[in-house]
Amino acid sequence: MFCPACGDELHTKPGDKPLICSRCNAHLTPSPLYIAVTLLLSVAVSLVVPYAIGVKAYAVILWIPLLVLSLALVPPAVYLLIPPKPRVAKPIDRNRKVEPWRRNLTALLVGWFACTCCLLFYGFAIGWLAFLVGGTPQYIREINDMFSVPLGWVNSGFVIRPNRSLPAVVGIVFANSFFYSAALLAVLRFVQSRLHQQRTKLGIFQQNENRDDESEW
Repeated sequence: MFCPACGDELHTKPGDKPLICSRCNAHLTPSPLYIAVTLLLSVAVSLVVPYAIGVKAYAVILWIPLLVLSLALVPPAVYLLIPPKPRVAKPIDRNRKVEPWRRNLTALLVGWFACTCCLLFYGFAIGWLAFLVGGTPQYIREINDMFSVPLGWVNSGFVIRPNRSLPAVVGIVFANSFFYSAALLAVLRFVQSRLHQQRTKLGIFQQNENRDDESEW
């Protein structure tokens, strides 16, 4: 790899943070596309491995440690096989205002991933608890149906069953989590807008009171 600022060769190894050119001291960073591709490859590996060894829905919690392991191993491997083309990092302007669509998109993606992990962990815990305390097959089926909505209402292919593979269950929960995170984000933004309106009205009311007090004097 070469520095895009001065053209000097970079002697780095995977995981070097921050990436600084030893000649011109330029702060470098991989492109967002490269980072996104490595993350997607990590997620793909975490799903392909359990599918290859035949992990079923009852062990869906295993996907989370597999994902963490993939995120730790796949990006360095990709870095060695296909080194990124670095670019000069832009200085962080903490006073720069973030666009609303970018802020909402970030909140949606973070909430989507967090909701998926929480539902997988909760579903695994409640499913095994029901099995250990002697829950009936009908009760266990109802638990699976609970994590299959809302897409399970539309298409039976999105209904979780114990014999489904782990990638299929993760995909179903991941798809359903989008609707949960989007609804939560909409409620959050609505509450924030109402609170902002109340603060604005309160500020205007206080300003009017101050003006009335000044006029009395």
